[in-house]
Amino acid sequence: MILRPSDGTESRVILVASTETPFKVASVNGVLLAEAVAIPLNTARVHRLNLILDPRKSADLSASDIQIETDHPDQRRLAISVLLLPRLGGTDQ
Repeated sequence: MILRPSDGTESRVILVASTETPFKVASVNGVLLAEAVAIPLNTARVHRLNLILDPRKSADLSASDIQIETDHPDQRRLAISVLLLPRLGGTDQ
């Protein structure tokens, strides 16, 4: 996922899917999250997660991860890499 510099929050939707086994999402964490993610309560093969991200929380990072924990027997933890683009026109060029 690519995140451009912003003075506010950015919304992104991701789908987490399993080809065969239904699963639950247990948690979603990361330094770029501006607010808690609504965790679906149901067991399903596909979950839609609405992320509200704040690029200002990145400090001096150029990349960060969003960690998703599930109860899927084959993959309990997922990581979504977020690339933070530098601001143009400043000292970041």
